[in-house]
Amino acid sequence: MPWEIIGTIATAFGVKIAGDIMFEGVRPHIKKVFEERGISLISRIVRRSHSQKYLSLSSTDLISFYQKEEALSETLGEEVYQLPITLVIPPSVDGPITKEKIQYKLFRNHYEMRKEIAPYTAPVIANLNKQKKYFDGSVVSLRDMEIQDNSILLKFAPASYFQGLATNYSMDHRPRNCSTTLRERVHGTSRNLCNFKDSYLANHIGVGCMLETIDGYIVASRRSKRVSIWPKSLAISINAVLKYDDIYKNIEGSETEQGDLGDLAKCAFREGLEELGIRPQNLLFLGLVRDFLRGGKPDFYFYGRSNLTFNEMKKSPKNKRS
Repeated sequence: MPWEIIGTIATAFGVKIAGDIMFEGVRPHIKKVFEERGISLISRIVRRSHSQKYLSLSSTDLISFYQKEEALSETLGEEVYQLPITLVIPPSVDGPITKEKIQYKLFRNHYEMRKEIAPYTAPVIANLNKQKKYFDGSVVSLRDMEIQDNSILLKFAPASYFQGLATNYSMDHRPRNCSTTLRERVHGTSRNLCNFKDSYLANHIGVGCMLETIDGYIVASRRSKRVSIWPKSLAISINAVLKYDDIYKNIEGSETEQGDLGDLAKCAFREGLEELGIRPQNLLFLGLVRDFLRGGKPDFYFYGRSNLTFNEMKKSPKNKRS
């Protein structure tokens, strides 16, 4: 979520766009993201998006609602700001992702939405099925996390993209026959995100990579106007929803049906990394976070440095097609 907000505000304040990619260094005016003008603009954009009409709480409200969670903080100049996300897994080593002791295992039992939240999810699913522009693909749900001898095992299961939109992206949905929102229904008593194993939500996994060009520019991509999530906003350099088929093919035939963090990044970024001139093995792990706005939806973040310059990246096939 923070990248989508920064990107949207940057566009509104006139940050230069080069084709489908925005290149900017770190600048002081980015703190305007946190000003009232920025928050107001975000609210208007969110209401125009199909799925995000059910996400309405502000950053301040989210931090207050999830008062038992430790929100990340960021210092800009002399000001310290809290972000409505929490860090679940920080990087454990200063080096490539192959050194991280994080494994995942894929289970075949499909995520099923519980009947307790059917009054919230059923209308959203019905509406999504009517929208021809949205595709209900198979994604990966994070169902549990175990710490074993200084290593972490993540348990994955298949889910549908629409299930994710009907749960994590419908947290502030209040149907006519319900007195509470979905957020209040599943987190209102505890005021925390609850663990993945006990969660009612799909918690489908997002993956993002921040790229820096060889001559020192940070890259942000512009999202299509046709997507259901944050249309036309600027986002992190490469972002993806982890697809079940990609993960399954990567571990198919192995005895343990397990993979590591490098495998995960390779599945998510295969095409994007190649087109932008970076090798997956050179990525750094920034952490796994959970987003308050989307009810604790998990997102993996990485950092990589491209071997292309600013001008070379503008001329890449990806940008020429846009």
